[in-house]
Amino acid sequence: KVDLRTAAFDYFLNETDLLAEPMVMERAELRQTELMAYFDYLTGLRNYAYFESEIKTEVARAKRYQTSLCLLLCDLDGFKYVNDSLGHRTGNDVLREVGQILQKRLRSSDLIARFGGDEFAVLLHRTDPENGLRVADNLCASIDAQFQVGPFGELPRPANGLLLLGVI
Repeated sequence: KVDLRTAAFDYFLNETDLLAEPMVMERAELRQTELMAYFDYLTGLRNYAYFESEIKTEVARAKRYQTSLCLLLCDLDGFKYVNDSLGHRTGNDVLREVGQILQKRLRSSDLIARFGGDEFAVLLHRTDPENGLRVADNLCASIDAQFQVGPFGELPRPANGLLLLGVI
């Protein structure tokens, strides 16, 4: 029994030149491929590739509608020390935890991405620089507090005493 999808595929494959090299893919596999293309596997946040494609659109939108936009670039200070002294599994747990904190503390409309390694980027829509700094300070405090009393206990600090999260 031929259904509409099979007939359409047959038509485009055999009756037209529109499909040069078709590939049949299950929808679940397609969704998984899409997830891998735009989401960081470790944290579940958007990845660098997605962020790069979206930031241009968001900057253009902010200019067009004359709204403010704030970019936070985050780097986990002392993360190499955590990886080296406690192991990569603990480092991965820290990255996941930071990702969860960012998701909990920010609005769903804000774009949060893992840039790579221990770096994160946050795009705050309709946020002026003053409020952006306030958000950055709150994020630093939330993350620092989590790693002093959270599930990891107090993580070792680098010798210079930097907080775990620095916002540029």
